[in-house]
Amino acid sequence: MNGMRKILTWMAVCCFILSCSALPQALPEDSCAVISGKTKAVSFGDEAVDDFVFGLSVHLGNQEPYSADYIWNTRVSARDGIWKTDDVIYWMSTVPLRFYAYMPYMNPTVPNEFMTISSAGEVPELQYNASVNAGQHIDLQVAEDIKENGVAELNFRHILACIRIVKGGDFSENAEIEEVRASGIIGNGSYNMVSGTWRLGIGPGTFRSSGITEPFMFPPQEIPDKSAAELEIIVNDQGRRIKGNIPLSGTRLEEGLLYTYKISYIAGRITAAATEPVIPGNTYYMDERSEDNTTENDYIP
Repeated sequence: MNGMRKILTWMAVCCFILSCSALPQALPEDSCAVISGKTKAVSFGDEAVDDFVFGLSVHLGNQEPYSADYIWNTRVSARDGIWKTDDVIYWMSTVPLRFYAYMPYMNPTVPNEFMTISSAGEVPELQYNASVNAGQHIDLQVAEDIKENGVAELNFRHILACIRIVKGGDFSENAEIEEVRASGIIGNGSYNMVSGTWRLGIGPGTFRSSGITEPFMFPPQEIPDKSAAELEIIVNDQGRRIKGNIPLSGTRLEEGLLYTYKISYIAGRITAAATEPVIPGNTYYMDERSEDNTTENDYIP
């Protein structure tokens, strides 16, 4: 799993319309890449990739609160290999611009029950509401920078915690993981793009994934000790359904980290091995360092 550093280069051109280059990156395709229901291929280089879209708000000056008072939720897209904004952005001489970017882009005119953005003139904030169906979970990413002129760099990072289930080395060839249920986890919250902090919603919920192809995406949180939170694994062995539970009480879910549970199933018994979370931090870097430096800790539910 190779990470990449995403740099969007903004430059004043002619009438100070901004353009940018390089590609923001979703979680690697073999883990939790979900953007508006589809994965996005990633390539090296500085070329913008057509059909890729993110949202951008801009605050003018140094006066707090840092709100979306200059530009609100403009749509940034790549057309003919060049990044363009729906709204023209001008540099203001000696006055800093504070850029707050996020993806996937949310069209405010289209109802969205899973994600909303604060209004124009307010502090940029994202509201995330995880669907009961993990197949509709969103890989939410943000970036920010402050510049008076020249170049602004937007280094996108993941702000949700991702949980995925994979088959372990020992798994009966006649059986399949039919369903995974995550319960006792809070699936909603608000993310302040200025402070970079989450405010969790109230009340844990139950979420379902069809097999192993749909990862869970949750706001970062510490699941209380003695909590009933768990992952319930349902294996279908030629029509016979076997259940196994992985307790999550006391688990800490951190933003930008991927938590993997390897499930084994032999002779009617389910066991699990939890790997150490990968991506030790919030930002992917553009190099060829391997991120698969996990160690397995055997766990039998």
